Amino acid sequence: MTPFLKQVTKHYYNGAGDISRLCFIFPNRRALRFFEHYLGQEIAAAGSGPVVSPQLFTMNDFVYHATSETPSDRIPLLLELYGCYKALNPAAEPLDDFIFWGDTLLGDFDDVDKYLVAPEQLFANVTDIKEMQDDYSYLSPSQREAILHFVDHFKSSGAVKEGFLSIWRILLPLYRSFRSTLKSKGMSYEGMVYRELAEKLEAGSAATMVQERFPWSERFVFVGLNALNECEKALLRKLHRAGL
Repeated sequence: MTPFLKQVTKHYYNGAGDISRLCFIFPNRRALRFFEHYLGQEIAAAGSGPVVSPQLFTMNDFVYHATSETPSDRIPLLLELYGCYKALNPAAEPLDDFIFWGDTLLGDFDDVDKYLVAPEQLFANVTDIKEMQDDYSYLSPSQREAILHFVDHFKSSGAVKEGFLSIWRILLPLYRSFRSTLKSKGMSYEGMVYRELAEKLEAGSAATMVQERFPWSERFVFVGLNALNECEKALLRKLHRAGL
């Protein structure tokens, strides 16, 4: 059986015209490398001499390139998050004790942004588990999923539960302060950049944006993606409607 990526390579190399005018986006770097390998085989088999390679990106790299942002390492992000937390909570625990919650919050903030959940709806003013059991049926499935993910933190008991409750009370101002601080310092986490791209696409023309950031590419080919988040869905819809 011919591997999927080899089939993709054959299809676009042999039947898509000038492959150098295409931009391919993959879920990860491994898939990208296999595509490069198969493309090299096709070029060698054709014996047509040098060929200008198409642009190849992972989805994350594509989003960062589209927004002109650069990824920030996790440790600096945690330090910035702790600084924002201390400013909102003068009685904040030492950094060593905060690391567990900080790492959890980075992941949660990432999900909130990638799934375009409204933080005002998610970070309600919660003081006990009972308030988390309200009816969220009016929310979209992705919003409900994000909220239920947070509710899981309350299933612990004792100090773990109390620790999360103390942070929950300031989550909305912490989320806003953290994002504002990162933006002022030219830093970002993945979800923050994904949401920025989705908002740019919503506010303007997808064709204009990609022509500015990807001037050599006439069409965009997304290969092997699955379990798309809301930002990725918005990106694909916009490019499809623009005929790209």
